[in-house]
Amino acid sequence: MSEDDTAPLTATENAALRALLARTASAPQAVGNGNGGVSVQTDNTAGEIDNFASPTFKSLPVWFPRVRSTVLDLIIEGKFEAEDLIKLSSHGAGARERGRPVLWFPDSGYAGADPYPDETWESGVPRAFSKAFSSVVPLLGAWTTYTGIRALCDPTNGGVAAAFSIYTSLLLQFSTQYEWSAVLHYHYEFTRIRLQENFRPTRWTIPDPSLMATCLVRYPLLSPSTSSLATKKRGLAERLSSPAPQSSTTRQRVNETCFNFNGADGCRMGDKCARNHICISCSGPHTNQACPNRK
Repeated sequence: MSEDDTAPLTATENAALRALLARTASAPQAVGNGNGGVSVQTDNTAGEIDNFASPTFKSLPVWFPRVRSTVLDLIIEGKFEAEDLIKLSSHGAGARERGRPVLWFPDSGYAGADPYPDETWESGVPRAFSKAFSSVVPLLGAWTTYTGIRALCDPTNGGVAAAFSIYTSLLLQFSTQYEWSAVLHYHYEFTRIRLQENFRPTRWTIPDPSLMATCLVRYPLLSPSTSSLATKKRGLAERLSSPAPQSSTTRQRVNETCFNFNGADGCRMGDKCARNHICISCSGPHTNQACPNRK
């Protein structure tokens, strides 16, 4: 996080944040079904899934054969963290475990390695995280895998799936309004906080105003026309500030003595000559014929 991210918002940025909050406040919210069923508004205070012997739990490797069993365990036991999403990234070669393909992050060196050995950060997220999710497409690939696993073992009768659906829709909306690095920063911080809490589906449906102010408002996505105009203005400024190109009559000087200057007829180029008009014998400011050292 840069110092600019922590600085107070300007009046314009405050207005943008209020407008953003107004738009997100109108996002669809799941409600009770009226038949006694559990809806997205019902909180499940346990971060983990209790019934490990259920048929659904046992079928997870069948539904998600490319996900490591250790990663499935992290999700089921409520120990999955924001940076663990990289373990569900779809790029990289597949390693093998128990005869089935699993995902791994190529920069790690081997499946299951620490993906952040140097703890290098970029735009508010680990650099490896930023590299793995350079656009909304790879992020959604990993994110929908996580939400699919979580929803399959959902004890709230669809509440988790509904909550994640609302959050994913909001994330897509942000990706059309703000720079991707800012959206990824928001997602990383939002999921980091939510995954550390006792799992409450309703918490995922509510945008975080503080994170929106810190991560998003300062980095609006420029429209194509605005971006094109800015590029043109920048190009014009660069042309105006750059030195004028040399004309065909201007030549770059070289560190050589002009033989024509020392000849009988002299140099016809005059001041435009690229070579030095000095004596070929003593390097004085005169021709060779006029050199006082000449015998």
